[in-house]
Amino acid sequence: MAKRKIADNTITIIVDEIGDPGLDTPDDPDFVMTASVVIQPIQFSNISAKYRKLWKKSELKSRYSTPEERDIVISDASELDPKSNAVFIRKTSGDNPKWWRESKNRDTAYRETLSELMDDTFGSTADDGFIVVLDRHKAITGGHGERIVEESAKVKNKKVKKCYVEDSAAGERRDILQTNDFIPREAREIIRGEKETSKLNINIRRITSKNVRIKK
Repeated sequence: MAKRKIADNTITIIVDEIGDPGLDTPDDPDFVMTASVVIQPIQFSNISAKYRKLWKKSELKSRYSTPEERDIVISDASELDPKSNAVFIRKTSGDNPKWWRESKNRDTAYRETLSELMDDTFGSTADDGFIVVLDRHKAITGGHGERIVEESAKVKNKKVKKCYVEDSAAGERRDILQTNDFIPREAREIIRGEKETSKLNINIRRITSKNVRIKK
């Protein structure tokens, strides 16, 4: 039997970031991470597969797409009504959490940001029994990504059926990751005032030392 890429149309959370979690990045003032809850993951995946073929691209990435192409993908995605949460760090702010300001290991800062995002995401949906797909980053390999997701789900009394950390270029779930790749950029454009509105439903929170989640 052929292995299915998205199991039984299960509600899927797709996570990705835009920006660099480093501190000394004057040309990159914001670190943004998003999680999108998609109730039609197969249709969502089909968007990138469709435009990869139509635009003759080996990989569909927001970074290498024109503004017109980005608008098309966002418009198609919006028709499936994904619910997205975004968290971000404004690096120049003086009220960033201690783990952002003082972590010499920037992988730690990445993981803490992911933990904040997953708490927001699991806490803002009444759904349960998710597939979670994380775009691969060195900070969440070796089981770190799965652990963060499971810990957050447990705190919020949610069930995760399976969590995957995959490469968006060649992973088994590359289609859903490549469609989702356009959402972090959309969130960043709103954060930076480059867009006033979006066709997507994105809830955005700037992480500060005052609103950071207290872990038990």
